[in-house]
Amino acid sequence: MLISKTLLRVNILLFSSLCFSILPGCGGGNGSKINNDNVTYIPETRPLGVIAGADIEAPPGMTVVLGGRLVGTVTTEKVMWELLGGDTIEGINNWNTPNLTFVAPAVEGIKKYTFRITALSASNEPLSDKDGNLLTDEVSVVVFDPAAMINIEVEDTNFVTLSGVELINQGHNNYIIDGASGQHTNDFLPSTYITYTIPSGSLVDGKTLSAGYYYFYINAAVPATGYGASKVANVTVNGVESELVIYAGDAFNKYSLGVIKLEEGNNTIKIGGGWDYYRVDSIKLLAAPKPAKPQAVPTTLINENATKATQDLMTFLVGSYGSKTLSGQTEYMDYND
Repeated sequence: MLISKTLLRVNILLFSSLCFSILPGCGGGNGSKINNDNVTYIPETRPLGVIAGADIEAPPGMTVVLGGRLVGTVTTEKVMWELLGGDTIEGINNWNTPNLTFVAPAVEGIKKYTFRITALSASNEPLSDKDGNLLTDEVSVVVFDPAAMINIEVEDTNFVTLSGVELINQGHNNYIIDGASGQHTNDFLPSTYITYTIPSGSLVDGKTLSAGYYYFYINAAVPATGYGASKVANVTVNGVESELVIYAGDAFNKYSLGVIKLEEGNNTIKIGGGWDYYRVDSIKLLAAPKPAKPQAVPTTLINENATKATQDLMTFLVGSYGSKTLSGQTEYMDYND
């Protein structure tokens, strides 16, 4: 114990000597100085913008929330919503809230409503970006009569081919998820899939599936326990593959894959692969309007000193916009390996 106390006193003395003789700002010693300067922090500012959120499809009576918001550096700015297209919607009392909420109205068939959100100053003046463009964004809400939805069950042998996938009925040990209409698949396993073959002009649910554009949904599920939080399914429509995230829960849910195009003749929709261990009950189709053409893009560059090669490249890119997909690859070749 005496040795420990002696070593402790020696260490304290050495540190004190070092602090006062060598390190300025330690609280003493020659040349020590405490910095008492005041510094004003200026936060970084970012350009203001406005976002309207994703397009929505809703049945009558559903509460619709348009999730608009300002982005960038926001101080006293606010937003204003407008209805650009579609019949008047009753029950909207505040058009200056970021999240516009209303109940989808009753419709016959399908109706589309287009909304615009604009950034305003504190004095209600529309705001523009540095190039003079108004800070606005648009979102559409498609309201449809549920009777217009076309449903194709997974057990419909007129359109569905099973490849290694088991169908299960109520009473099966794995028939534990609510919301299926009739049978649904058991878990998808590696190398198993289902194929929907749909000729244009087919009669489904008393409705004719003509060639054209459709909102496309899959009624799918992942059991709530033992499977993780979610799974990913591969979905291929007429050769175009996409991925669908399916979340674990206690019920089948309708997952949207956006708009697809059914061609004249046979159309093929294949579901399977990905992470597997998900289940499918049906697919659903709802007639959709033809997508708008891409907006025109000028070929003129803002740099007046752009070279001819740069201008030619811009002309080529604009000419390909909306009709072609460009791809490329770069490599670093090392011939010494």
